[in-house]
Amino acid sequence: MAIYLGSLPSMATPSSQSLTMAADPAAIMEVIADFESYPDWTGSLKSAKVTVPGENGAPAQQVAFSMDAGLLKDNYELAYDWADDGMSVSWTLVSGQLQKAQQGSYVLKSTPKGTEVTTVYRSENGGKSFTELKVPAPQGVVKMNFPTRVTRASPRCTSLEALASHLSACIERNL
Repeated sequence: MAIYLGSLPSMATPSSQSLTMAADPAAIMEVIADFESYPDWTGSLKSAKVTVPGENGAPAQQVAFSMDAGLLKDNYELAYDWADDGMSVSWTLVSGQLQKAQQGSYVLKSTPKGTEVTTVYRSENGGKSFTELKVPAPQGVVKMNFPTRVTRASPRCTSLEALASHLSACIERNL
């Protein structure tokens, strides 16, 4: 499986994060695939609903999200492509109110220290990257850059630290 980030040329440069987690890949992918719990740990997502379930117990194929991250509010749906080897998942935007394009992936790699998780994410809202927005202000328009906040506002590129924290809590509860 591959995600071709260059297939949408008008989109912003992708953001990328990597983190090594002390968990096996299957446990990490189980947490990633647990969409209904996203509102409990991502902060900006208010709801996540599977709209196209996977077949025979496979992870969801499509999920609708409602996001409220202060300046950024959107309702959108993502389609997922899960690798047969259980080591990666990619997604693309099916529809959105604010977003016009979104692509991303989680890629897992076993290492001696645990599982390295790398996420790549790219999104666009009507020609403007989510990493650079112009916001009306009393004295004109203010240009704002949000690389960290926006990463945490997106459903799939939520800070890997938040994913790691949620994964640790799930492991402690034996989920």
